[in-house]
Amino acid sequence: MKFWPQLEACEPTQEQREISIPVIDVETASEY
Repeated sequence: MKFWPQLEACEPTQEQREISIPVIDVETASEY
């Protein structure tokens, strides 16, 4: 969730959104 506030501040574009999705998946996978 640390990436969400940063992306919002940088006004995330479509490309950044696509990158943020895999990043979140990696964090969720690491939790399991």
